[in-house]
Amino acid sequence: MPNYNQEKTMSNVDNQSNIHFGNNPYIVGVPIDNPENLIGREKLFNFIKNNLDNNSKIILLHGLRRIGKSSVLKLFDHFISDDNLVCINFDLQNKSTKSVNGILYDLAQYIVEELELKDVYLPEQQECDSQENWFSNKFLPEIYKQLGNKKVILLLDEFDVAEKTKDDGVLKKTSAFFSYLKTLINNQERLFLIPVIGRNVGELDIILRLYHGAPNQEIGLLDPLGSEKLVTKPAQKSLIYEKQAIDEIYKICAGHPFLTQAICSEIFRQARENSNRKVTRDDVTAIIDRAIESAEGGLDWFWKGVSPSQQVIFSAAAEAQNRARDSVPNKGPIEILKEHGVIQTEELIKAVEELIQNKSLDKNGQVKVELVRLWITKKHPIKQEIKELEHLKLEEIQPHLEKAIKFTENGQNNDALLEYQEVFKINPNHYPSLLKLAQGNLKNKNFDKAIELYERAYKFDPEANKQRFIDAIEDYGNDLILQQKISQAKAQFQLILDYDEENISAQEKIKQIDARQFPANYSQISENSNNGTNLKNNEREKQKLPWRNLSLVTAGIVTILGIGGLVGNRWLTSCHEAEEKMQFGLYCLPIANNNFNKNISSGESILFSDISSASNNYRMSRQKGVEAYKNKEYATASEYFKNAREANINDPEVLIYQNNALARKDGNSFILAVVVPVNNAQSIAQEILRGVAQAQKQFNDDGGYQGRLLEIVIANDADNPEEAKKIAKQLAEKTEILGIIGHYSSRSTKKALEEYTQAKLPIISPTSTSIELKNDVFFRTVSSDAVFGKKLADYTYKSGLNEVIILYDSESTYSRSLMDMFKQEFKERNGKVAEIIDFSNPGQNIKTKLLDSLSQNKAKGVLLFPDLKHTRLSLQLAQDEDLKMRNLQFLGGDTLYSQEASRAEGLIVAVPWFRQTQESTKFATEALGLWGNEVSWRTATSFDATQAFIKTFKTFSPNVSRSDILSSLRQINIPANKTAGYILKFDSDGETMSKPILVRAKGGNFTEIQESRP
Repeated sequence: MPNYNQEKTMSNVDNQSNIHFGNNPYIVGVPIDNPENLIGREKLFNFIKNNLDNNSKIILLHGLRRIGKSSVLKLFDHFISDDNLVCINFDLQNKSTKSVNGILYDLAQYIVEELELKDVYLPEQQECDSQENWFSNKFLPEIYKQLGNKKVILLLDEFDVAEKTKDDGVLKKTSAFFSYLKTLINNQERLFLIPVIGRNVGELDIILRLYHGAPNQEIGLLDPLGSEKLVTKPAQKSLIYEKQAIDEIYKICAGHPFLTQAICSEIFRQARENSNRKVTRDDVTAIIDRAIESAEGGLDWFWKGVSPSQQVIFSAAAEAQNRARDSVPNKGPIEILKEHGVIQTEELIKAVEELIQNKSLDKNGQVKVELVRLWITKKHPIKQEIKELEHLKLEEIQPHLEKAIKFTENGQNNDALLEYQEVFKINPNHYPSLLKLAQGNLKNKNFDKAIELYERAYKFDPEANKQRFIDAIEDYGNDLILQQKISQAKAQFQLILDYDEENISAQEKIKQIDARQFPANYSQISENSNNGTNLKNNEREKQKLPWRNLSLVTAGIVTILGIGGLVGNRWLTSCHEAEEKMQFGLYCLPIANNNFNKNISSGESILFSDISSASNNYRMSRQKGVEAYKNKEYATASEYFKNAREANINDPEVLIYQNNALARKDGNSFILAVVVPVNNAQSIAQEILRGVAQAQKQFNDDGGYQGRLLEIVIANDADNPEEAKKIAKQLAEKTEILGIIGHYSSRSTKKALEEYTQAKLPIISPTSTSIELKNDVFFRTVSSDAVFGKKLADYTYKSGLNEVIILYDSESTYSRSLMDMFKQEFKERNGKVAEIIDFSNPGQNIKTKLLDSLSQNKAKGVLLFPDLKHTRLSLQLAQDEDLKMRNLQFLGGDTLYSQEASRAEGLIVAVPWFRQTQESTKFATEALGLWGNEVSWRTATSFDATQAFIKTFKTFSPNVSRSDILSSLRQINIPANKTAGYILKFDSDGETMSKPILVRAKGGNFTEIQESRP
């Protein structure tokens, strides 16, 4: 620790040119050989020593690359000082292609040379190969004889083997080596093994199972104190670090020793150049680029040590964080890749899980070390890395590519397309095959598929593929006009304008469609256009003739096809439900202000119609899935919904419909309903649906129960109590619906309960917390306001905030309930509520009212209990500069928890579930893989609500009834590994037994406030 009291004295010589700094004390890129310079590893060596003292024969160490493992091994015998121990530090790198005997022979040679043993006989390798147990029966006994009574510790670096082969290295290729070591250690009393896993940390579980749960420890990032020592100690005679500079280094390096040394080395170099001993935060930020350059070799080595799939995930995660810094909503790496046209594959999902497991990414899928993220952003941008995906599985792909080329040369284009499709089955992100398939499908007039593929190509490389994409859409639009599908054609030309708003051709055709003007010879124009995709733009323009009045269209087409045939066909052909007949019944055009009742759907209609940035493929697949579902073509509907899901993995509605179609196809499904506020809280509605969809998918993927799958009916109550009551009545009348998940707000749930009670229909709410919700059919997977109020009151008072102001909405059941419970609990602790401000009072300025109240009392705490419509105002107050000047502590209920709220620095929120707790890791990681993005507490509690119903299905025979479920819900006890992280059971009042968690907004994220939890 630097002596900050010296700062004033030393500052007098800060700018003297004759200061002698000496050599740079920071070590970058090579193992540390001086024990004094190995800082922050005391706990690690204590762990090892304690286990050796307890005679543990195998101790596993593991850690990221460039984390300092080699330094630990090199100085092992210094820190584990024992005259009775002999340490052999042997590197298994480049041994993956050798046999067991080959590796053992190299090890024996190394031991003889390292210990300088002259009287140990080591036979030729060929002789060793012919003797099965030479190492254990002959070599080791001679070693023991030379060493007396000393124990031998084998330190095996790169135990998982760095250099991989096509057989996936030693771990897979010569697993006999690991089994041999296990047997060897068990049979050799004086031999101990400390393997170090450096690259394939994901294999740790496999190795632990092999060695029956041997003690293991991570060689990990340094904690803040260890990092501070590493920063200050080497240069304590030369530099004085301000506290803010130390904090900034930790923020950038996250305690990574190699990177900390790299950045400090550049700080020292700059300080020496400027003859300035004092290091400020600005000095740190000024040398980041130089530090990245100096650490380039190590960072590149680290990068090459991860798989291509992991590299792409790394790059996508870095891109996601770049956007988050620009106040763009957080997205996970999979979702970022999707935006670039990448299809989610098992390899990519596994890569996310592996990087989280080895702590390269945090639990939210973000790059854990900021300096690594900056380097990836600079050296490995996402657009560059996604092109590397085409090199995956090349050996499997190559035969199909060769066949495709030969077929193309022989004019067998359809056969070539089949080969490219085989390539896509193996690697759906093979870019060259993507283009070939797009071209082939367009030529065959398979427009849907062609546009889908060209859209992906456009996302891969917008500059190279934009015109191809637009040409394909235009060809489809022309073909739709030829088929008299006018409204669908218009949609295609409007789509062109989404990508090229100045496209004259698309503008003109939309005008002509709106004016009901069609050319007499349009069929010939369209045919020429469809065959002219590869023509130059100027040649294509010559083919586009002026359009004429609609009467000419009728006359021209009648002349060619005959009045009776065409008119009869068009009169007899029905329009889409959102279209009507126009112009003598010949054409279908959109109905103005068409408004169908689409408040309840299991796949017959789309509830979430306003999906921003939706692709054409997504919209079309979704709509075709609905049409197939309505026609009871469930297998077809499932495929279309699957395509829509692939085009937008973050949409839970289509995943539910996909599973519904599968359930309908098999028949006799279990049916639940979920009620969400689609109209006025779409993001919250989707959060709830993600939890329901995840549980449904998991249940159905496992085959359901006794052959019955789960179907989910989605209902939209717009978070309106009266609408909620109507929806509840409709759902209650559907006797096949066994249970309800919902509603969102307490006020809507309270109103809907009237209908559910009468129908004895069980309901589990994942979000309604009001204490007014008490009923024999009501359960919830979120704590009640009584529990939240007690939690907040207890924390507020213990924090020294014994006088507070409360803001709430008297018209909100939730807000009123939480306010009452907090006030009651706070007063019981002798806390004082200085004033209660009602959001719903008309004609008041809430900020002014709050400031007036603060000027009249000593309150330092402000409790925010808004309903949904007042959450934005509450967050504005929490971030208001005038209020910040008063050093207030803002606290609030779960409605405040959002990405926007995370930017309200210091805000404390009570939530039912938090993805960064240890208990939540499993579910949070699985959800990240499924949705491509991190999930909220509403997703977790909705997952648990669905799991509770599923548990009751399995309690009874397949013919479970509503009354069966009601009696079973109070008895369930679901273990934590089947829920979002905590044991799920209800008390006699239907209340969950889980407890809220307090989180604080810090640095643009929420972090848990550590408390002891049951």
